[in-house]
Amino acid sequence: MGLIAVTDFDSGMQGGEEPFGGALHAFALCAQAGLLDGHLLEVELGDQTQRSTLAVLTNQSKAEPLPEVARQNCPVFAAAASGLRSSVDLTGRAYARMLDRWLFTEQI
Repeated sequence: MGLIAVTDFDSGMQGGEEPFGGALHAFALCAQAGLLDGHLLEVELGDQTQRSTLAVLTNQSKAEPLPEVARQNCPVFAAAASGLRSSVDLTGRAYARMLDRWLFTEQI
């Protein structure tokens, strides 16, 4: 399940200014430069938005390593990916917990 997206690519965001937003920006730069060709799932959405996804795996809150091509070709993204993925995992679990409480807790 994807939880994040780069929606403001032209904002000039850099890795040092916003570590997680910067990591996503670095990923977008790598993808646009063709450094991940053949390793991305690319889809055009109904509004002509281009979506590029790099498959990564997290099991039981433990992130598996990034694909080798991402580690080699996208070092800025790879360096920030662990913190980014950990934060996304925490955010996803908190969101699911809130939905459970909101949808399935009897209100008194």
